[in-house]
Amino acid sequence: MIKIQFPWPAVVQMLLIVPYSMSAGTISELLDLSDAVVIAVPFKVSPRSDSALIDLSVKDWISGKPSRAPVAIVASWAGGRVSFGNGLHSFELKPVAGIWFLKSQPDGTYRVNSVRGPKTQPEVSLYLETADPAACKGPLAPGTASTPYERLVLELACEAQFNKPGQRPNLLEFGDALKLGRGARTSTRLRAAFQYLAALPESKHKAVGISALLIYEDPLALTLLEHELPNLTDGDLRMMAVGAWRTPDPDAIHRLGKMAVGPRGAPDLQYGIAVAFAAMHTTVTLPYLARLLDSPDARVKKQALLGFVSFIHGRPISTPESIRSGEFMKQSKTPYSNDETWKAYAFRNPTEAQLNAECTYWKNWLLAHPELPQVESILTK
Repeated sequence: MIKIQFPWPAVVQMLLIVPYSMSAGTISELLDLSDAVVIAVPFKVSPRSDSALIDLSVKDWISGKPSRAPVAIVASWAGGRVSFGNGLHSFELKPVAGIWFLKSQPDGTYRVNSVRGPKTQPEVSLYLETADPAACKGPLAPGTASTPYERLVLELACEAQFNKPGQRPNLLEFGDALKLGRGARTSTRLRAAFQYLAALPESKHKAVGISALLIYEDPLALTLLEHELPNLTDGDLRMMAVGAWRTPDPDAIHRLGKMAVGPRGAPDLQYGIAVAFAAMHTTVTLPYLARLLDSPDARVKKQALLGFVSFIHGRPISTPESIRSGEFMKQSKTPYSNDETWKAYAFRNPTEAQLNAECTYWKNWLLAHPELPQVESILTK
């Protein structure tokens, strides 16, 4: 039998024997699906034909506690590299600390709940790298967490501060997960951590902090984004999780809308705001959606069109919860729903000419309904 060896620091020996199997893709779901979540470092690999025995030095556990049983990882071994399924992705295990999500099996073994799907970065498919614990201080100190969820997010926040240049922080791979996290929006610890990141001098850190606060729909995020917008790079703006905003507060909509149509309204920022406005599709969003129909980015135009159609046909606000339940597709009768408006959104994969024609239709449609907010009304705000 392969045993987890104690005392501290623990050593977990894991046998790689099973082809790739995709697990949950969000922090909350991974935590719920895992019987143990540990911070560990792989330090020894013992190949066994098409599988391999890997020793992990366990530094700490976030939830649960590994038992003294074999742990089976969902992966295979070929040519000195870990591979998933058909071998499209393979990589060498690196001796770096990471968060491992473990699931117990009926035979007393464990498997790993992979944190990535087959089309994403293979080097973090088994686990999430973490920063040096000694570097995680103040609001980012994981030891201040009161729940496993807070601990996970603080570990990711610390990694975001100290991650490698040019590498996308792991935190940003879990946008909607943070929004769905248990008590995330009311966690003063997490709010303080992201405020801390947003106040750091490097624009990448500001972008991570502001983006996380946007995911939580924290009004402070809008103030920070407005203030830092002139200093953020296009790469920083690509990280902004503005598309997660779902609070249909008119003031928040006006503030986001002005950023979208303003001089720093880069295509990726416009797209994120268009996603949020299409999901909310209140009357206040309509003039901004009309302006976004003039975007040179087809992605932005399609989202703006979706916003008009969702408004016309009385769909509820699209949220992660309503998407899972299917409620977001339910329609209710409105004064604007008719055969003509249905036909005006006939193309799901439009050509450039069809897309432009649809945009022209909806801009004219809004002008034909002066009882609704018009583009002129936002130009004076």
